[in-house]
This record gives sequence, C-alpha cells and structure tokens, in this order.
Amino acid sequence: MLIICDLDGTLIDSAPRHLAVLNDLLRERELPPADEEYLTFKREGRSTRDFLRERYPVTPEERERISREWAARIEEEAYLRLDKWMEKRCAVVETYRAAGCRVIVLSARQNQEWIKRMVQARFPWLGPEDLFIVSPMNAGEAKGQVLKSLGDRGPALLVGDTEADYESTRDTGVMPWMLNTGFRSRAYWNRRGIPSHEDLPAVEELRGGVLFSNADKPEKEISFP
Repeated sequence: MLIICDLDGTLIDSAPRHLAVLNDLLRERELPPADEEYLTFKREGRSTRDFLRERYPVTPEERERISREWAARIEEEAYLRLDKWMEKRCAVVETYRAAGCRVIVLSARQNQEWIKRMVQARFPWLGPEDLFIVSPMNAGEAKGQVLKSLGDRGPALLVGDTEADYESTRDTGVMPWMLNTGFRSRAYWNRRGIPSHEDLPAVEELRGGVLFSNADKPEKEISFP
C-alpha cells in the first residue's frame, strides 16, 4: 500500500509561523498584534486579507500590501525555524513503513531546499524518489499531476488538510483522508460534504484494505472559497 503525506498542518505544525509573519507586519505599522483568532479564520478557509478586512481599520490598498508582504515572507528562513514536527503523527508514519507500506511526502512549498533538508533529517530512510515538492501556485493541480505520475502503485491513500490536497486526488484513484485539525476545521469540511478526521489512520485500519472497502473518492466538483 502507498501512503502519501502532506506536511503543513499534517505532519508539521506551521501555524505559529503564519501568525508570527502577520504580527511582524502589523508591528511595523504600529497596529495591535493578532491572536489565535487569525488561525481560526484560516481554518475556516478564509484568508489573511479577510482577517484584515474584518479586524483592522486599514485601507484596501494597505490591506493588499500586507497580504502580498505576508506571502513574500512566509517562507523566509527566520520564520521557517518556527516550524515543528508533530512527533506523534511522525511516529504513526514510522509504523506505516514498519508494516511494509511505501510512504511518500508531497508538499507545496516555495523554499524547496529548506523543506527537503528538514524532511530528510526527520525521515532519513525516505529516498529522493519518495519526496515531491511542488509550487504553491495551483497546488491542487500540481499535486494531482504527481499522483498521476506514480503509475501502477496499487491501493493509495493521501493524508492532507486543505482543499488542494482533496482536489489533487480527483481522477487519480487515490483515496483522500482529510484532517480537520490542521489548516481546515471540521465545520469547513462538513459544509462541503467531505468526511474529515482528527488524526492519521492507524495501521490496523490500513491492513486488509479496510479503508478502501468504502473509499471516499472525490467524484464531483467541490466549490472552495
């Protein structure tokens, strides 16, 4: 069996980085800092731009500037150092490998060298042929192309936490396993009629094709904000 894992919000906690970048931008403008409510906004599928519109008395032009600067800074190394592995989930990934599953990491990042070093340090057994980093631009389509390129790989499951992860599995035969504890909430997935989960599946759920007897394959277009 093939297990494909996203990183941010799935195996890596990068939420503190997202908040730190915004707060630095706000501090530079002598605006009050944001709190965890910003991350709640993101979990509902809303953007930094949406948050600024509702919470800060800035002009539309300034709102756009902050949003653009946020996107430009989000993968600077000073901020990337705030990322932490979700060790309990990483341990589950180790059980997949021990059970004979092939594990692939598939992530959308700008700073590809940084994340490659980070992944290879945490999972030294993961070969370069099993690590795929795509551009964040059109991430769903880019991830989908990677899935299609895998060819005859047997039963496969993708664990992710955003609509890009879900969309990537369409027309690939890969089963989506969407988490509601990363960058999208349970309510977000429920509104779109997509089953979601609090954690990675256990090895016992994978054995014997249990998950695939009633696979939740995306068969229709889903509208995302």
